[in-house]
Amino acid sequence: MISVNCRTVKVGHFPAGEQNILDFKHDISDENTIVWKYESDEELVTLMYIVSHIRNYYPKANIYLHMPYIPHARMDRVKSDKEVFTLKYFAEVINSLNFNVVYTLDAHSDSSLALINRIQNDSPNTIIADVIWNIPEIDCRNLVVYFPDAGAYKRYKDLTAIANYPKVYGEKIRNWQTHRIEGLNVVTNGTDLKGKSVLLIDDIISYGGTFYHSVLKLKELGADKIYIYASHVENAMIDMERGTLIKLIDDGTVTMLYTTDSIFKAENNEGRNINLIREF
Repeated sequence: MISVNCRTVKVGHFPAGEQNILDFKHDISDENTIVWKYESDEELVTLMYIVSHIRNYYPKANIYLHMPYIPHARMDRVKSDKEVFTLKYFAEVINSLNFNVVYTLDAHSDSSLALINRIQNDSPNTIIADVIWNIPEIDCRNLVVYFPDAGAYKRYKDLTAIANYPKVYGEKIRNWQTHRIEGLNVVTNGTDLKGKSVLLIDDIISYGGTFYHSVLKLKELGADKIYIYASHVENAMIDMERGTLIKLIDDGTVTMLYTTDSIFKAENNEGRNINLIREF
């Protein structure tokens, strides 16, 4: 979904498939804000058309892009010339549009921050503070913060929102033949998890395998209430065939999942223990 100056861009299609943008009344001027909450790569073409349209009428316009989720951020390296470095080429297109600033949230890869010009990566610290504020007080008094791996621990451990809470992290047990996660161990740093409430923190959830195994292990170690925060949750998470975490959400093992609306859609998720936080 793309909006310009708070109005959603409506995109139709001609019979052959080309985009048809005929009702673009978005109060464009010398100062313009575009918000892109990624749904598909086709929107990149829409973005190119819109920016070109604005610059056609306002050649000196300032244009700010709010893109909380960076598409292709996980394709941040290639191992052979057979692999297409999509993040690099995506960044080249974004840079060609010459935004004054590109705002993002909790970027998955440092490579994306290096490749995109004039990018500002916002920390999830304030959002996580609000999440903790919404956790019942009785649970907060016994709260432990958990990270699914050492990388996430290193990335988030110094956030002020979680400064006063014990911190633990997971070590994945992976089958290197199938590349599937088959379990994990928890590095507790001496923290007893029995009867504790636990807040799991990471940047992104796809099908939720890592979180699934994390929740099961934390429960095995005696954790009581389980809360999860992820900045970006893919809609694949609710796939009832391939998704794993959603089963623990639906059966109440996970007390609440908090995420932003950067890519996750609320449709058909009413009644689930999912708290959708609006960003931008």
